[in-house]
Amino acid sequence: MIKLWHGSATSNIGTFRPGVHLGSEIQALMIIVASEVLDGRTGTPTLYSCDLHAEPEEICTLPDWRTPYIQGALYAYMQLHGETERFSRQFLSELNKLGRSESEALSLRWLVEEMTPRGHVALKYPNRVEYKPDESYSVIDVGRLKLVHQTCPIEAEIRDKLLNVAKSDTGYDEAEWGKILKRLGRTI
Repeated sequence: MIKLWHGSATSNIGTFRPGVHLGSEIQALMIIVASEVLDGRTGTPTLYSCDLHAEPEEICTLPDWRTPYIQGALYAYMQLHGETERFSRQFLSELNKLGRSESEALSLRWLVEEMTPRGHVALKYPNRVEYKPDESYSVIDVGRLKLVHQTCPIEAEIRDKLLNVAKSDTGYDEAEWGKILKRLGRTI
């Protein structure tokens, strides 16, 4: 079992969608703040504590595909397995004809079709954006994910846990980092 956290501006998530991203508590809190100040998302900041029930061999380690989209995960997975040409030939031309939501749905279907025969239920990757020292996960088989607890972190908790994070431990640029620090009540 692996203890993971998910940060969101959506409270009371009953079930997670396949491809959900989870990581350390610091990463989850960082995404809550970053999505608010960089993406303008509003809602109720919520921290979800979850357990991932998977054996090590059921988790495929990939490089950070640097996007929250499933299409990026599909490409990274195919690349790891030496199938980038097949990805370009078989998948990319079809995906480029679709809008974002249709492309994501089809990418998820194809990713499941690629992962299932190999026995993979989740992807693990070094998170090069929210907090580099910790790894993150994208869980495809959400039946393996158990929601343990949800809480709405108070401002003091968010500040206490994030103020000691160095910019070099994130992938945010100077302007983005400045906005995050301002939101946390600190200046560069």
